[in-house]
Amino acid sequence: MAKVPRLARLCQARRRPVLTGFCRPGDGVLTYPWRIYTLPKLLIRLGEGDLWEPIKLVVEGKRWVALRVQSQHEFAAAQALTERGLTGYCPVGVKAVMWESHHKRAPRGSIKQFPVFSRYIFCGLRPGETVGRDNRIGIEAVLGADRRDQNGYSLGPLYVPPAAIKAINDNELAGVWDSAKSWKTKSRFAVGQAIRILEGPFTGFAGVVGALESEIRIRILIDIFGRQTTIRIDPCQIAAEAA
Repeated sequence: MAKVPRLARLCQARRRPVLTGFCRPGDGVLTYPWRIYTLPKLLIRLGEGDLWEPIKLVVEGKRWVALRVQSQHEFAAAQALTERGLTGYCPVGVKAVMWESHHKRAPRGSIKQFPVFSRYIFCGLRPGETVGRDNRIGIEAVLGADRRDQNGYSLGPLYVPPAAIKAINDNELAGVWDSAKSWKTKSRFAVGQAIRILEGPFTGFAGVVGALESEIRIRILIDIFGRQTTIRIDPCQIAAEAA
């Protein structure tokens, strides 16, 4: 008989349902909970290498509302809304967490995901669909749902422009909130690329990227009086030359 982790045994003893995978239907069953989020009547296991994969959203034809959820319920609430036929969306960021082992001095680390907007998620509603407070999945309120006019009539929730949802989704897909990636991987420039300086004392000079020294410093090779000179400049002060 396979050994069941203690926390999972406790939840089973309390007759709490167990959802394996990371808030996505059809994910594989995980055998060991490296990181565990305990939620009311819900246990989500997040295994190593089983991360929430960002997807391209279809924002057109839906009214988007913002929902406030309980702490650490962002992923579960978005998943529950999706299972109900709605479009639950929780933007996700990635970070690398490092620590030192007690037995070895070499640092160890893991990749962890986090909600970009803590305690807030989005929900896309088609005509005729509604969403409201639901403590069973951790939804505390729909932003703007309690608004009233002078006569006491409800004004309805505050709707988020589809363009804003699309911009958030595009940034998520581009890895804007993925600090686990190397800054060299996310850089707009590459070694050997032709560039032109836009600001500073060398404005208008053409050059070549010599090295990516840091996130805010690039080494550039330019020709001054027939000699190749090395300068260091901020990436925001240069632009790639058109091919």
